[in-house]
Amino acid sequence: MKVKVKISIIIVAILSIFLVSKGNVEASSLMLNNLEYSAVVNEDASMDVTEIWDINISDTNTLFKSFEYGNGFTDITNVKVTDLDSGLEFDQIYEYMYHVTDNSYYALDNPSGDFEIAWNVGMDNSYGDRKFKIEYTVNDAVAIHNDCAELYWQIVGNNFEIPIEKIDGKIILPDSNLTKDDVKVWGHTDTLNGVINSSDGGIIEFQLQNIPEENMVEIRTTFPKDSILYSARMDYDDAIDDIISEETTWADIANTKRNGLKTTLYIIGGIIILCCVYGLTRVYTCLKIIIYSNSKIKPLTDYDYFRDIPREDATPAQASALIHNSYSSTSSSFGKIFAATMMDLNLKKYLSFIVEKDEDLVKIRLTENVPTEYNLYKDELAIYNFVATAIGDKEEITVKQLQNYIERNARSVESLASKINRGVEEYFKENDYIDQDEIKKRVKLSLGSISLIAIALFGLFTYGMADMGILGLTSNKLILSSVILYALITITNSILTIIARKRLNIFRQKGVDEIDKWDALKKFMKDFSMMDEKDLPSLVLWEKYLVYATAFGMADKVISQLKIR
Repeated sequence: MKVKVKISIIIVAILSIFLVSKGNVEASSLMLNNLEYSAVVNEDASMDVTEIWDINISDTNTLFKSFEYGNGFTDITNVKVTDLDSGLEFDQIYEYMYHVTDNSYYALDNPSGDFEIAWNVGMDNSYGDRKFKIEYTVNDAVAIHNDCAELYWQIVGNNFEIPIEKIDGKIILPDSNLTKDDVKVWGHTDTLNGVINSSDGGIIEFQLQNIPEENMVEIRTTFPKDSILYSARMDYDDAIDDIISEETTWADIANTKRNGLKTTLYIIGGIIILCCVYGLTRVYTCLKIIIYSNSKIKPLTDYDYFRDIPREDATPAQASALIHNSYSSTSSSFGKIFAATMMDLNLKKYLSFIVEKDEDLVKIRLTENVPTEYNLYKDELAIYNFVATAIGDKEEITVKQLQNYIERNARSVESLASKINRGVEEYFKENDYIDQDEIKKRVKLSLGSISLIAIALFGLFTYGMADMGILGLTSNKLILSSVILYALITITNSILTIIARKRLNIFRQKGVDEIDKWDALKKFMKDFSMMDEKDLPSLVLWEKYLVYATAFGMADKVISQLKIR
């Protein structure tokens, strides 16, 4: 028995090759809830800008906004940063740094060559909503052509790494006598979801929603050049016709894209409706099974303990499947079944174990008895052939060498697991253990639930892509609501599927009775140290018990019980 104990412990150790671990990574996050943008264009071509940031901050020390010099200005001056929550006006420093010091800001060129404003928010290990005001003057923001003045300005650039829920903006031109007919305005954004208009008095207003990170927002306007007295950006070419032609071309491209996105919206909406209908039919199917299915089959005799082997010729894989109420072996039990079957093949004299004197080395050797499909079940024969292939032309193999062979031949192991499953399932079918009609229902329920989950993930992925601006559907709340509805249907169906599967009688009376006996034997082996001496089986029978205890994952428990006795 001591040798058997050593063998079981060493063989079960092979299971360690199937362990997997994983980790998680956390990161900071920012969301600009609202950006209030106001700009006043002056007669000297400069522009005084005020930005009010209502921003949600998590685990962040410093906020940044940079301006590319190619955006059309000579420099930016008169920068101020104010914390609107406390009313504190930050102090200016004149040194570039990744983490700005407390209550400070800088306004200077960064290493990339862009002008940058950065200020400390002091929320390295906290989160919440904050409000800040940024003020600055853009010098020579307006270009003067022979026939018009032009302001072409990026509110945010492609390098802005914070998503924005909403932008409300206003630009006031220098001449209050201008009418809306004097002013032409255009807006550019990757997501095509904003509005812009001009009104009398030289006022331009614009609104946008759901701007993903690294998506630019631009405003372009032309107005009479007499409104500007001087600009360093002057030329003597006519520009208005070229500007209108360029903007018309871009508008045509944008409208074509919008029409395509509108069609996409209708298609996605129709698909989601069909998916919801399909999901509801799956829910109805589960409810019908739960309500109208026959009552569960009960064992003819309800055993508390069972000390005999329920079926003498039962393989470890068959017993394991029954103990798990399954008609095939489970992948999580593969290593236990493999070890238990090798022990059983040893008892049946098809292979032998040789234990060295120091008991640190166990060898496996095939005997002269060669099994066939007539004296071994298919799952046992598959494991025997696997071990025989591992031994090859050698006389014997160590447990460590067998473990290395398993690690090097992953595909052969997968094939072996499939053969074991098929062998167990075929035995149950041929011997009237299972109801195949009920199994088909269970498979259909599982496939239905999996298909709903797959469609739900695809739907959420599609909306996620839209939220990134790729499909341009970020502002369509109907799409989001429909996806959420479908997700709720999917969750409901998954719960009902679990309940419905349990209501199906996949095992016939014969299978239910044997399952009860295996459960009672498992309980007997677990509690046998509490039994009276006269109730204990012979030591020889415990060698057989140890085979099934290994398949059930309780070999260590049984061995410790034996030591007590």
